[in-house]
Amino acid sequence: MRRIDFSGNVTTRDKIIRREILLDEGDIFNNRLWELSILRLNQLGYFEALKAEESADIKRNTQTSTVDITLKVKERGKNTIGLNGGVSGIAGSFVGLKLCHEQLPGIGRHAFDQLPIGHAHAQRVNRFTEPYFLDFRCKSAWKPI
Repeated sequence: MRRIDFSGNVTTRDKIIRREILLDEGDIFNNRLWELSILRLNQLGYFEALKAEESADIKRNTQTSTVDITLKVKERGKNTIGLNGGVSGIAGSFVGLKLCHEQLPGIGRHAFDQLPIGHAHAQRVNRFTEPYFLDFRCKSAWKPI
């Protein structure tokens, strides 16, 4: 395989897509690994549903025995805002605000904030997820037979 390119990723960086692909430039093209890579990209939830045969432009060069792939993605909305509230006999009235960033500035991190405001409610929730700590990815350990 000679080259892997991406198109349609406006905010998602190439390295975020590339780390889910089980093939590297210079590897021998393996259709099974390509299909598993598409599955992994779909599980991220960052893009509209990808299909191995429709979402990629695979160009085979028989003279040099190489393959060039251009993966076409369409990004989904990544941020949500929620507002909730209610009245309880024990806790009184409350209002809550939720903010969720599914893919913090295009680098694959997730952030979630929840701020309830009320008489008996004062528990704030902050959550941050780094799916690949220090960009570590052990590709060779997980290759199908």
